[in-house]
Amino acid sequence: MKTKLISRLGYKEFYKNSESMDVLVKQIHLENAIEFLVLINKNEQLLYQNEHSEISFILREWIPDTSEDFKTNFIRVL
Repeated sequence: MKTKLISRLGYKEFYKNSESMDVLVKQIHLENAIEFLVLINKNEQLLYQNEHSEISFILREWIPDTSEDFKTNFIRVL
């Protein structure tokens, strides 16, 4: 998958109180993470319809239930 947006997001830019990588990895549910990656790959063509498709897709499909503050911060750090 050749998404441009994901590679631009820096963890430290987005999360001020960042956890160590070891702590984060221990919190990931492997089956859910794999299912998430499969869905990203399945819908990859939706990311490249126009220059804003990737951001719209992420806001609508990945993080629809997050707060408006979270979404605003997400867009700000791009």
